[in-house]
Amino acid sequence: MERVLSKCLAPTDQMIKNLIEIELGEINTGHPDFVGGTNMLMGMVNHNEELSRNAEDLSERKSDRSEKPGKDKHMASKSAGLKEFIIVRE
Repeated sequence: MERVLSKCLAPTDQMIKNLIEIELGEINTGHPDFVGGTNMLMGMVNHNEELSRNAEDLSERKSDRSEKPGKDKHMASKSAGLKEFIIVRE
């Protein structure tokens, strides 16, 4: 019996190592932190919508500025991670 077990030890050990490598190599696409597929597309859509809203706000501020005379006041705003400086008339 001991001979049979020692004969099968090396192939069994290699098979278990291969199964562990397969499990470690699998990407868990169901994990909430995984960005891919639908999550990635929805993130891109949301980002584009936010950029559109920021562009609309900026154009409204510029049109308001041309209608209202007064002193210039510098105001910094963040849009898509980049700093923009907007001049707002009081």
